[in-house]
Amino acid sequence: MNASMEFDIESLSPTYRLLIGVPGRSNAFEISRRLGLSEQVIDKARSHVGTDAESVESMINELEAAKHRAEQLEKELIVKRHDLEEEQAAFEAKLTDFERERDTMYGEAEARAEKAVEQAKRQANEVIDRLKKLREEGIVKEHEIIAAKKQLESAKPTLQDKKIQKVKQKAQQKRTFSKGEEVKVTTFNQKGYIVKQLNDNEYNVQVGIMKVNVKADDLQKIGPSKEQSLQSKGSSLKRQSSTKSELDLRGVRVEEGLSRLDKYIDEALVSGYDNVRIIHGLGTGAMRQATQEYLKGHRHVKSQRPGGMGEGGLGVTVVELK
Repeated sequence: MNASMEFDIESLSPTYRLLIGVPGRSNAFEISRRLGLSEQVIDKARSHVGTDAESVESMINELEAAKHRAEQLEKELIVKRHDLEEEQAAFEAKLTDFERERDTMYGEAEARAEKAVEQAKRQANEVIDRLKKLREEGIVKEHEIIAAKKQLESAKPTLQDKKIQKVKQKAQQKRTFSKGEEVKVTTFNQKGYIVKQLNDNEYNVQVGIMKVNVKADDLQKIGPSKEQSLQSKGSSLKRQSSTKSELDLRGVRVEEGLSRLDKYIDEALVSGYDNVRIIHGLGTGAMRQATQEYLKGHRHVKSQRPGGMGEGGLGVTVVELK
C-alpha cells in the first residue's frame, strides 16, 4: 500500500503525519520558489520533467486535498454526533423526570381514591349500624343488611380498578408505527420515515441520508405511510383514469415509441390493469424488438408473449403486469 509523510509547503517543514494510501510527491519546485530561486531556473527545470510526471504530481495533490476535506468532514460529523448525543441524554433525563412525576401523581391519585373509598365505607358502616338497630326493633330484616354490606365491598375495586387503572393503561399505551410512515424524531427535531420495526419499543428511521434506531416514545406521527399514500393516490387515479388496455405504436419511431411505452406502463399500473397489449406491428421489426427488450428489463413486468390467434399475432406483444 502506498504511503507518504505530509509536508507543509507554507512553513517548509514536515508535519510528521503519515498519509496512508497517498503516494509521496516532490516539493522541490515549490520549496525552491519559496527559498527565492529564480523563476527562470525553476521553469527550465520543470521543462525537463515529463508530462506524465506532472500529471502524477497533480493527481497526488488532488488526493491530498480530498483526504484533507474528508478528515475535516469527519471532525465536523464527530462534533455533530457529540451534540446529538448530549441532546438525547438531556431528553432522556427529562423523560425520566416526567415518568417519575407521573408515577408520583398516580400514587397520590390512588391514595386519594382509597381514602375516599375507606371514608365511604365508614359512612356506610354507620348506616348499617343504624339499620341493625332498626332490625332489632323489627323494621329491617337480616338478609337485607348482608346484601347491603356485600354491595359496599364490591364498590371498592370499582373505584380503584376501573377508573384509576383505566387512566394508567391509557397513559402507558405504547405508540405503534407502520413501515413507511412519516414521523418526527423529537430528540433530533427532524422529520423522517419508518424503515422497519426492531422490537416492541424501537424502530429504524430514515432521517435524511442517515438511518437511526429510535425508541417509540421519541417519535411523533406526522402523516400516513408512503405505501398508504401511494395506495390512496392510486385508487383516486384509478377511478379517474381513461387509460386503455392497449397501446398502439405503429408508425412511431423507436425513440418516441419507447418514451410512450414507459409512460403507458405507469398509467396502466395506476389504472389497475393486469394485462395490456402493445401493438407495434411487423414492419422492419425494429419497434417490436425494442419493445420486447424494454419490457424484458422492466421491474413491473411479470411476463410477455407474442399475440395469439385473434390477438394480433406477431404484431402484438401481450404483457402481464406485476
